[in-house]
Amino acid sequence: MTNKPLNVLDVASYIVEYAKKNKITDLTNMKLQKLVYYSHAQYLIENNYNPLIDNPIEAWPYGPVIPDLYFYCRQFKYDPVESIEYENKKKLNENHIKVIDNVLNAYSSWTAKQLSEKTHSETPWQKAFQDDRDYSQNVITNQAIYSFYFKQYQKKMALNKK
Repeated sequence: MTNKPLNVLDVASYIVEYAKKNKITDLTNMKLQKLVYYSHAQYLIENNYNPLIDNPIEAWPYGPVIPDLYFYCRQFKYDPVESIEYENKKKLNENHIKVIDNVLNAYSSWTAKQLSEKTHSETPWQKAFQDDRDYSQNVITNQAIYSFYFKQYQKKMALNKK
């Protein structure tokens, strides 16, 4: 049985609550974007290409952006995102939480700038971004995300076997 993809606001809301509980005080819109992106990538790998979110991801100047989340959170400007409130919130299941928590354990201490720079060094963003426009609106496909991060995952697993 596969899980239906979540709305990005469901995932973002969970991350905001996690940040509050763990006293992460620098969860800006940009940092939240990257944490959702890496959660989505990890979920694709661990769940046979089933997506975590159903919202498109685009290549913008500071890295991958989910426009629906960006426009919701832009009210916070450069301040930390304090809450995400909306109707029809879905509850995340144990598998969603496990994957997201693993990503947060790995990256929540990184700054938004560090996360942005990391995404810039990776193929999915590099191939989709058009440098001549402020907002390229080029979608970073699930296939591009899965292909790149699955290769990284395989390398990591091979190293762990040695």
